[in-house]
Amino acid sequence: MATTASVPLLWAQLAEGSGDPRFSVVGGIAGIVMAVAYTTGLALLWRTPLRSALAAFAEPLGRMALTNYVVAAVVFAVLGAAVDFVSATAVWPVVLIGAVLIVLQSIGSAAWLRRFAYGPVEWLWRTATWLRPAPWRRR
Repeated sequence: MATTASVPLLWAQLAEGSGDPRFSVVGGIAGIVMAVAYTTGLALLWRTPLRSALAAFAEPLGRMALTNYVVAAVVFAVLGAAVDFVSATAVWPVVLIGAVLIVLQSIGSAAWLRRFAYGPVEWLWRTATWLRPAPWRRR
């Protein structure tokens, strides 16, 4: 249902014509409906044989979510200054960079977690909240 509702909402978003359609009321509604469609699609894929591949990709990202968030913020801040995202009219460069970054983060997180118990920022967070050093190496 959300996928079906996305089509006319995307059309209405593109037909608005004034300003950036991503930041209009229709654009906001279209974004929410599409997010529901993506989430539902992913939940349905989770019930298929692709589950193990999805888990292998997503689990390292989840275990190092805070570290990956911080790294992505830094990468986009640096690239945003270089590429000038503010005045860009196309979204594809941001989408492409985001897709490449999330794949690299999944690979990097899996490699890191083979050796260490937590991501660097997760380790700092646990150490600060536990008021003692968290275990660093994987047992």
